[in-house]
Amino acid sequence: MKDKQFVSILRDSMTNFVEFKRVQGFDYNAQNVNLGYFDRFLYEQNYRKEWLDQTIVNTYIEKTAHLAPNTRISVISIVRVFSRYLHHFFPQSYVLHDISIKRPTKRRYHLLSPKEIKGLLAYAKTITMPKDSLRSFTFHLLLGLLYTTGLRINEALSLTMKDVNIQTSTIFVRKGKFSKDRYVMMHHSTCKMVKEYISKRMYSKPCDEDDPFFITSSGKPLTYKTVSYMFQCAIKKCGILVKPKLRFHDFRHNYACNCLAKWYREGKNINAMLPILATSLGHVDIRGTQIYLHTSEYIREEVAQRFHQFFKKNRKER
Repeated sequence: MKDKQFVSILRDSMTNFVEFKRVQGFDYNAQNVNLGYFDRFLYEQNYRKEWLDQTIVNTYIEKTAHLAPNTRISVISIVRVFSRYLHHFFPQSYVLHDISIKRPTKRRYHLLSPKEIKGLLAYAKTITMPKDSLRSFTFHLLLGLLYTTGLRINEALSLTMKDVNIQTSTIFVRKGKFSKDRYVMMHHSTCKMVKEYISKRMYSKPCDEDDPFFITSSGKPLTYKTVSYMFQCAIKKCGILVKPKLRFHDFRHNYACNCLAKWYREGKNINAMLPILATSLGHVDIRGTQIYLHTSEYIREEVAQRFHQFFKKNRKER
C-alpha cells in the first residue's frame, strides 16, 4: 500500500511519527491513511503552527461527527496517539487524552446458512466475463478460502505464489494485523480448489514464486475494489439482503463459529482449543477472538443436549 503524502505544516512530524511506529513493529498502513485525513484538514484550515493547539483538535473532532461511531473512533484515535508523540518535541503542544464516543453495543455479523454459502460459490462459477479469463476461478477460490481459513480479505489479496503450499496444506500469512506472521492450515477440499486454480493460473499467466497469487485477467494483482464489486453483485444475485450488508469480514465470524461447532461434535475441550483458534485468526490473545464466538443454532442444540444428558446422568446416580 502506497503511503499517504502529507501536505500540511506538520507533514515532517507526521512522516517521522509513522516511521517511528513502524520501527516499533506496527505496519501503520490504515493509521497512515487516517492521519492523512487530519493532515488534509490542517492544510485546508491553513494551520501554521508546528504543534497542536486544543482549538484545532476540537474543531477536527466536531468535523467528524457525521461518521459512524467505529469509523470516527479510528479516525480520532490516530490524532490522539500523534498528539502524544508531538508533545515530546513541543511541550506546549496539546495532548488529546480521551475520546468520549460510544461504540455500538451490538456486534454486526451474519452467519451464513449452508444454502447461502453454496449459492455464493455457485454464482462465482457463473462469472464468464471477460471470456476465457481466470475471474470465475479466482473469485470462487477467494470466497472458499475466506470461508474455510478465516483469512482477512487484505491478507488473502496479499498472498504470493510461494505463500500457498499444497504439499503441506498451509498458507503463510506475512505481516498480518499487528505485523504478525502465521501459518494457516487448509482443509483437503480447499487444497483441491487451490491446486485446480494454480494449474489454470500457471497455464494462463506463467509466474515466479514472488508474484501475486490472486490476479486479474490481465495479470495484475487483484484489488479490493474489484473483488468488492463482484461480492456486492453476488450477494444481490443470491438474495442475501441482510442489514447491515454482508461483508468479507463476516467470513471470519463464520469460520470461528464453524470451528466451535466442529469441536462440539468431536467432544473437544473448547477452552483448550480457543488458543489454537486465536492463533489461526492472527489474534494476540483469545480476548480478540471472543467477539467472533457466536452461538449458532447447532451449538445451542448441542449445549442443550449435553445439559440434558448431564442432568439425566446425575438423576440416575442419586
